Amino acid sequence: MAEITLDTTSIAAIEKLENEISEKFQTMLANDAMLALHLKLDDVSDFDLETVKSSFAGDLQLIRTPVEWDGESESLFVIKQDESKAFLENIRGMNDAIDNLDLIFENWNVAAAGVLQEHLESAPAFGESKIEERELSDGDFKDDSIFLVYDLSIAGEIYKLGRIATPRWAEAAAAADIEVTTVDDVPSLPVDIMDPDQESVGVSNVDFGKLEEAEKKSDSSSSIAMLYDINLNLVVELGRTKKQVKEILEIGKGSIIELEKLAGDPVEIYVNDKKLAEGEVVVVDDHFGVRITSLIKQSERIQNLGEL
Repeated sequence: MAEITLDTTSIAAIEKLENEISEKFQTMLANDAMLALHLKLDDVSDFDLETVKSSFAGDLQLIRTPVEWDGESESLFVIKQDESKAFLENIRGMNDAIDNLDLIFENWNVAAAGVLQEHLESAPAFGESKIEERELSDGDFKDDSIFLVYDLSIAGEIYKLGRIATPRWAEAAAAADIEVTTVDDVPSLPVDIMDPDQESVGVSNVDFGKLEEAEKKSDSSSSIAMLYDINLNLVVELGRTKKQVKEILEIGKGSIIELEKLAGDPVEIYVNDKKLAEGEVVVVDDHFGVRITSLIKQSERIQNLGEL
């Protein structure tokens, strides 16, 4: 098997890219699903199956996502099943609309694609994520694969997460050329705005309280349960059409308005102008109703909820 060695420069480029993706990913979940989740890159190395198995041994959950990027590829997250269940339980305590891990990582895919679109001429297109429960095997990686390890944390709990990436990830990180501002990059205050005769000012400590308690309050207040009593407008749309003002003024009793939708097409269901589902019209005890036939993807529903 051919091998590559990641040098200091390529690792630094990957870290910059991963940090920007993590920030976007965390912001998306905070805004769209009210989850205070943190993802931090812990290590980058050449992939070695035996070394990885020593850290991610036993039954795993594999979140596999096809990637179209100048050819077919994939992104593969790995997490121990027991940690996956514990992590999901923590998530459900804050947002019980999320019942599967693939929804979380679909948001990571969106964040990664968004960041790379900002920095590269050709960005990857991520497909739909699928979960598999098994151990890692030789078929899960290719020559020169890269292995990334993250700390995934929520509500004070930290879970280990791994990801297998192709060598193109290192190439993309280098091509993205993401700049990172550090403390050393911040310019110092010009001397002429300071009073040269002023004596040094004494500085005393300030007590901001216990951070852990503040974090717990923040997590509990971010629960989606806060929204349960909010009234929303639900509209079933049979169809739409466009007409000129002249045609609208000619509408009278008995007029027939032809819609763009064909007979038999499903009606669309909106909540506060955001599409939720499609269905078919039924009659229930002399009242019209709608039977749900399909829902939009759960990730889109949660994102729409954040925009209401």
